[in-house]
Amino acid sequence: MTRLTDFSGISGFLTFAHGNCVYFMADDGVTGAELYRYDGVSVSQVADINLGYSHSLPWRVREFDKAYYFTADDGVHGNELWRLDPVSQLVSLKTIARQGNNIALTWTSPGGMTNILQSADGPTASFSDRSPALIAPAGDVTTVNHLDVGGATNATRYYRVRLP
Repeated sequence: MTRLTDFSGISGFLTFAHGNCVYFMADDGVTGAELYRYDGVSVSQVADINLGYSHSLPWRVREFDKAYYFTADDGVHGNELWRLDPVSQLVSLKTIARQGNNIALTWTSPGGMTNILQSADGPTASFSDRSPALIAPAGDVTTVNHLDVGGATNATRYYRVRLP
């Protein structure tokens, strides 16, 4: 028998398999109860859905059309339906850096896919588009960059990438 996780809080609740991974809810003591995965080699967080140390409490629903659906609370919209699929797992913000009054963002995306950067001006604000449609360069997983002009003039801005 081998222990797979070493979390300070709860771990291994609501476990389900999808693709070649096992997904579960765990609390790492930093980001609250969030969705994690074990890929046969290592354990990693899928996303910090409710930013900071607030629980999103992901709850499994079911698999449909090569995606897995679950509910979670992002801290803004309450308990909502979320989708876990191979494409959404490839989109990941990598760097967010201030450049004067602007914010430079870099993320990964499947090549050739349309990406739209969105932002919200606070934890209870709605997300809106900050960029035009950005087509990721050709390739398996590529890097997309965008400069949010004036993005650093707001004290609290949250970002995410929307795939239309």
